[in-house]
Amino acid sequence: ALRSFTPTAILAVSILLSHIILAQWGRMYNDDFDSYHDLEHLPGKLLMLWRILLGFGMLGCCVSTRMRCPASLQLFYLQLAIVGTLWFLSLPVLTWIVNTIVPYYLRHRTVGVWGAVLQTSGIVLLSWLVTSHSTPYHKFSHLSATQDNLTDSLASSSGGSDEPRTWMFGKAKVRLD
Repeated sequence: ALRSFTPTAILAVSILLSHIILAQWGRMYNDDFDSYHDLEHLPGKLLMLWRILLGFGMLGCCVSTRMRCPASLQLFYLQLAIVGTLWFLSLPVLTWIVNTIVPYYLRHRTVGVWGAVLQTSGIVLLSWLVTSHSTPYHKFSHLSATQDNLTDSLASSSGGSDEPRTWMFGKAKVRLD
């Protein structure tokens, strides 16, 4: 069954499995069910390292896509790269700062509160990028009623025909309708 998975599916499954393994491994250090991830032990540090790697992976993907996209979407991909990478890096940087500066007895609460604030802010900004009527993405996507939309651009740039429109990634195809 794994042979039929695409590289993206394998990456998604590996992210999910690694998170489950690290979370359960972390329970060996602290089994308080209501506890926020304890990020001071090895599983927590590996989780933060994994998040940093994913953040730089997102940055690389955004830069690569930005170089191949229409000029009207380049600002959107720049904003997505910045906000998305900051979202991925916010929790590791926060835990590093808290572990360096904040007294031990205040760390859990500080990471919990500020982690929630940073993560929520990041998600709100990412949501705004794809739903706001003033962003380049909205002007180019199906959310707007323009003739030159994102689906047509992706289908035409990858050699897709008019009926049905597809976006091709090597052997894999994504139907855009």
